[in-house]
Amino acid sequence: MNVKDLVVIVTGGGAGIGWATARTFARGHARVLITGRRIAR
Repeated sequence: MNVKDLVVIVTGGGAGIGWATARTFARGHARVLITGRRIAR
């Protein structure tokens, strides 16, 4: 799937499935916004 021109918002992206999802989109050159509850992550 071509995601190059997509803007993606991933909630719960600090760890686990959310983090893996964000990384996958980023590797496809999408613009990725990651949100989570913990600032440290």
